[in-house]
Amino acid sequence: MQFCDEEQTATLETYLAMTAAERKKIVDDADKAAADIMEKFEEDAAKLNARYAEMKVEKEAFKKSVNTKELKLLKSIRGGELLGRQR
Repeated sequence: MQFCDEEQTATLETYLAMTAAERKKIVDDADKAAADIMEKFEEDAAKLNARYAEMKVEKEAFKKSVNTKELKLLKSIRGGELLGRQR
């Protein structure tokens, strides 16, 4: 403790005054909290990934439903109009 400042020394003395079981409980509680937040993160990430996959399917289905032969024809007519071939 000779290389510690006053704050570090006070913190060490506080922990050294505790029993080994008390120190273990602090560490175990912190480890459990970290594990819980990681579990929640993984669950939420899985939900997001599932929703993203659903949205991709929905997007492709929508694109397929609107990309009809008629729309392609209209786009080609419009393309001609933009090139100056109006009717």
